[in-house]
Amino acid sequence: MVFPVPPLSIDAGIRSPVNTMSECNHCGAHVSERFARVFADEHGDIYACPSCSANAGIAEVARQRARRV
Repeated sequence: MVFPVPPLSIDAGIRSPVNTMSECNHCGAHVSERFARVFADEHGDIYACPSCSANAGIAEVARQRARRV
């Protein structure tokens, strides 16, 4: 026996996730949540990203810029 599946509605309690992309505090470029978890400081601030720093030196540049703030 096949049962029809009712269409989903907004009233069904399904909400789409809000897109809260992190951004670099230095240049404003968007970065992934994974990048933010790795390179953000203890306050969640990101001072360097691939858009404004060389990939090999992001951690060092972020530390230097954080000291200036």
